[in-house]
Amino acid sequence: VLLEALNGSTTAIVTGGALARVGRASLVAVALAPLVTIVTFDVFYWWAGRLWGTQVAELYARNNPRAARWIDRAERLVRRGGIWTLAVGYYLPVPSALIYLSCGVSGMALGTFLLGDLIGLLLWEAMLISLGWAIGQPAVHVVNAIGHYSLVVTVGVIVLLITVGGLRRRRAAPDRTAR
Repeated sequence: VLLEALNGSTTAIVTGGALARVGRASLVAVALAPLVTIVTFDVFYWWAGRLWGTQVAELYARNNPRAARWIDRAERLVRRGGIWTLAVGYYLPVPSALIYLSCGVSGMALGTFLLGDLIGLLLWEAMLISLGWAIGQPAVHVVNAIGHYSLVVTVGVIVLLITVGGLRRRRAAPDRTAR
């Protein structure tokens, strides 16, 4: 649940649903934890679109035809759908960041943006939490195994980096015994 609150990742939300299913987390906490983090990031994209949206779009579209198509598609979606585009934005085959930038470029009010984003986020979260709830205990076992082995691998990588750094520094140091 803490990981959900810190980064709001899809994996963390699904895991939170599984933990709620087995009684190791509150379903309400799992649902509320990622809201502030995710909405905050989305607002920054909206704000960036408000400030620099057209310049950024022109910069990307100038050298990349695929980016130009994605930007055009996102702008058309926002013009046609407005708040409803945000409500279903998590399910659309367009990067969400482009939709949020397009909302800023289009002049959508912050309150309208927040409402549409919150509706879409709650719909997306409900699906992910339901997936975790449906998987249940097997997902908890997988997460525990990943957690265990990731700690071992992380410690191993740190030891390896320190060792390699020490060896490189030792090789790079001038030979003082030759004097």
